[in-house]
Amino acid sequence: MRTGNLRHRITIQQKMTTTDSEGIPIETWTDFATVWAAVEPTTGKEFWEAQAINQENTVRFRIRYLNVIRPYMQVIYKGRTFRITAIMDAKERHREMQIMGLEVVV
Repeated sequence: MRTGNLRHRITIQQKMTTTDSEGIPIETWTDFATVWAAVEPTTGKEFWEAQAINQENTVRFRIRYLNVIRPYMQVIYKGRTFRITAIMDAKERHREMQIMGLEVVV
């Protein structure tokens, strides 16, 4: 992987659950790691849901290998939120990871 391609900052977040004063669980997203990444849009499509047209974008984020990324996390890129749909160790060499992220634009 050429480091010159890693020119975008992304933040990986994880979900945290706390309780309020009444004991009701509250889920929030907290920053887990901020890393340099290559950002590659792969697909986009439109679909109908609840009487509205929505757009779905799939983006590939390529980062240096980081073995603590999990599918239940999310990626924040330029204020946009991407749900992680797949994590791949490129060529199984522990040097580069590819994270597939899905953004739904309402």
